[in-house]
Amino acid sequence: MNIYPTIEAMLHYAGAHLLLDELDYVYARNSIMELLGLNAYEEYEINDAEIEEMTVPDELVDTLLTYATSQNPLDEDKRRELSLKLVAAVLKRPGEIADLFSSLPRPKGFEWLSDYGYKSGYIRTATKKWEAKNTKGRLEVAYTGAQPKGDNKKYPACRFCRENEGYGANLLMRAVPLDLGDERMFFYYKKNPVVQGHANIVAEYHRPLEIGRAALHKMFDFVAAMPSWFIAAKNGKHEKYVVGSRFTPLHKAKDKNKFKSAEYPYVNVTVVDWYIGTVRLLCTNREKLIEYSEKLINMWNSSERETAVCVRKIDSEYCVELMFLGRGKSPAAEYSNLATFGGVLQYMGVFGLDKEKETQLKAIEKFVAKEEKFSPAKLEGGMSIHADMIGRLLASAGKEKPTQLEAELDVKDEVNKTLENALISLSEPIEELYTKF
Repeated sequence: MNIYPTIEAMLHYAGAHLLLDELDYVYARNSIMELLGLNAYEEYEINDAEIEEMTVPDELVDTLLTYATSQNPLDEDKRRELSLKLVAAVLKRPGEIADLFSSLPRPKGFEWLSDYGYKSGYIRTATKKWEAKNTKGRLEVAYTGAQPKGDNKKYPACRFCRENEGYGANLLMRAVPLDLGDERMFFYYKKNPVVQGHANIVAEYHRPLEIGRAALHKMFDFVAAMPSWFIAAKNGKHEKYVVGSRFTPLHKAKDKNKFKSAEYPYVNVTVVDWYIGTVRLLCTNREKLIEYSEKLINMWNSSERETAVCVRKIDSEYCVELMFLGRGKSPAAEYSNLATFGGVLQYMGVFGLDKEKETQLKAIEKFVAKEEKFSPAKLEGGMSIHADMIGRLLASAGKEKPTQLEAELDVKDEVNKTLENALISLSEPIEELYTKF
């Protein structure tokens, strides 16, 4: 197999899309050669126009992997590791990325960093999304790639820390510094986004987050610089904020009650028609809105409860949405069969289901369409956790034989109900706060 034209194409792709400097071509080429075990090289002419039309390097990487496997059989983990190293060989280093990012005005820098992530293959678009029409607006569900599994390794300290950059499966990750609240933080895009612009902002070092005035100032600083984005957070073991550039279902939810605070009469206060008890605060005065938000958070959290917070801008006004979570509550049991619960985006109605769950739901559709006979005792490959769901769907179908499309919609409806129940189970009446608004 003549692999040299593919290496030439990979270098040209990096020059056209990943800003590989011409002076770095030999260095990058040698890095690829070493990864493939080559000790000689031949230059080839390639179709430049064809390479420049590519948007991801996947086709080239697959060819390089095919060659590597022909020389030395590789298991799936080794193939994945080698694929990352092949792309990393032609990427800009983190410091270079940070310099380029800082040289661009906002939001151009964020757009450029996102584009770079997609063209390197680091950011992967969700394979499929759906929106569910429910009682309170919509929920959004995305099938994503494989989700990182928790482990007991001491390094990195957690899967959100900046020190994940360049480590293991995060070899292509690039984090850039942001000054928020008089402190240097780090911004990086998520590999498997579930909302547009999905990214994390984390503290430079591993430390817990407690939502208070300091955290609110950082959140307000971000939306002041990026007024079309949102930033959200909740208390946690690592100081982490989630950001996105498109409204979530919570943002689309309507107001149902309006209040006026005697102490803060210039703040527009409404209760949101949402699964979790939520208030929406609007005001042009940043300092007073932070002060009032902190006061409400402290009132609620003083009873060992927790508040998730989202900050954004609506025209000239700052908007704070406070989601008041119930004391020590956990989501409905069925939800744990679909995904791990607890991320702030989930509180806002956005859910990601990994590849394994996508495969399992497809298998459930076959049972519902009665293409396969259902027997709880014969469920394999982790499917046993869905036995109750399958039983409910079959009971609902009765003697009818749903079409494949009907089966798919029935499964989606069942998942939607489970997601709604997960949110509802976290809620707690917030009437006690009404007199304090």
